[in-house]
Amino acid sequence: DITIFGGSIETSSFGTGAGGFIVVEAGRSLDIQAALIFSDAASDGAAGFVQLGAPLIDIDGSIITSEAFGAGAAGSIDIAGDTVSVTSTTMSSAAADSGNAGVIEFNARALTIGNSQLSTSVTDPNLAAEGGSIILNAETIAILDDTRLRSSTSGFGIGGRVFLSSQSLMIGGGSVIATETAGPGQAGAVLIDTGDFTLRGQSSVSASTTGAGNAGSIEVSATSLLVDASRLASEASGNGGGNSGRISVAANSLTIGNGGGILTASRGAGLSGNISIDAGTVTLSSGGFLDTDTANGQGGSVTVKAAQSLALSGRAFISAGTNGAGDAGSLSIETPRLSLDNARIEAESRGSGAAGSIDVATAELLLGNGSLITATTFADGTGGQLLINAETITIGRGSG
Repeated sequence: DITIFGGSIETSSFGTGAGGFIVVEAGRSLDIQAALIFSDAASDGAAGFVQLGAPLIDIDGSIITSEAFGAGAAGSIDIAGDTVSVTSTTMSSAAADSGNAGVIEFNARALTIGNSQLSTSVTDPNLAAEGGSIILNAETIAILDDTRLRSSTSGFGIGGRVFLSSQSLMIGGGSVIATETAGPGQAGAVLIDTGDFTLRGQSSVSASTTGAGNAGSIEVSATSLLVDASRLASEASGNGGGNSGRISVAANSLTIGNGGGILTASRGAGLSGNISIDAGTVTLSSGGFLDTDTANGQGGSVTVKAAQSLALSGRAFISAGTNGAGDAGSLSIETPRLSLDNARIEAESRGSGAAGSIDVATAELLLGNGSLITATTFADGTGGQLLINAETITIGRGSG
C-alpha cells in the first residue's frame, strides 16, 4: 500500500531536455490526499508523463498536472486500477506555446469522479498546437457533483476529443462534459459508447465555438439514454463565424423530460448542426425537446427514425427555426406510431429566412389536447411545406 498525504512529487525541465516521468504503482491500494504531483516544462523541453496504478485508487483534494510553457509538448496523465475514485481534484495537461497538449486517460472497472476538474488545453491563439484528449474507459462511470471535463483550444490546431466508453454511465449533479474552441481551430468531438446512459440534474454534454473554428460533433451510442433536466448541445456564438456541430444518437430507447433536450444552434454567421436520432422508442415529456436554431447561417435539420414509436406530451416539442436571415432546417420523422398530447412539431421563421419543411411518415398519427404540427412564418421569411403520409389520423379537439 502507498499513501501520499500533503506532500509533492515533481519533475521539471528548464531547458531543451525532456522532463522526467512520474510513475507510482502499488500492489493493493494507492491513497493520494491533498498532494501535488506535477511534471512540467518551462522551456523547449517536453514535460514528462504521470502514471498512477493500483487495484484500489483514491485521489482526494489533490492537483496532478503535466504542462508545457515553452515549445515542448505537455505530457499525459494515465491512471489505471480496478476501483478508482477522484474527489475535489484538479488534473490538467496544458500547452501554452507550440507544443501539443497531452492526454488524460483512465482505465478501470468502476470509476467515480466527483467535484473535480479534468482539462486539456491549448492556449496560444497564434500557433497550431493540437489539444489533448480526455479518455475514460470503465465498466461503470459516475461523473457527479459539478465535475468538469473540458478539452479546449484557442489556436489553429485541432482540439482534443472527449471519449467515454462504459457499460453504464451516469452524469449528474450539474456536471459538464465539453469540447470548446475560441479560435480558428476545430474543436474536438464528444464520443460516448455505453450501455445505460443517464444525464440528469442540470448537467450537460456540449461542443461549442466562439471563434472561427467549428464546434465538434456529439455522437452517442447507447442501449438506453435518459436526459432529465439536462441537455446535449452544440452551439456557435460570437462573431467568429464558426459552425455548430452535429449531434447523433443511436439507442434502443431515448427518453427526454423535465425541460431537458438536445440542441444545435448558431447565433452568428455560422451554420447550425444537424440532429439525428435513430432509436426503437423515443419519448419526450414535460417540456422535453429536440431543437435546432439559426440566426444568419443555414439551419440544421432534425431527423428522427423511431422503429417502434415516437411520443410527445406535456409541452414537449420538436422544432427547427430561424431568427434571422438564415433559412431554417427541415424536420423528418419516420415511425409506425406518432402521438402528440399537448405537444408540437414545428418549423418556424421569426426573421427574413425561410421556414423549413416538415415530412412525417407514419402508420398511425394521433393529435390530442391542443397539439400542433405546423410550418409557420411570423416575419418576412416564407413559410415551409408540410407533408404528412399516414394510414390513419386521429385529431382531437383543439389540435391540428
